[in-house]
Amino acid sequence: MNKSALLLLLVIGLLVLTETTDAYWGRRRRRRYSQKSTSVEENDVMMNEIMRKIIQQDE
Repeated sequence: MNKSALLLLLVIGLLVLTETTDAYWGRRRRRRYSQKSTSVEENDVMMNEIMRKIIQQDE
């Protein structure tokens, strides 16, 4: 596998781990919806930055 494929798998794995962690903590204590959406927005920004770096490395 090349670097970009490995990085993509890493990002997907981290997103899956983050979502399952959020679900676990959501059962333990209540969160407001706005706090949850902020977390998703931060994940989207981080994912976009990582993908941009992957694309720049391949060029």
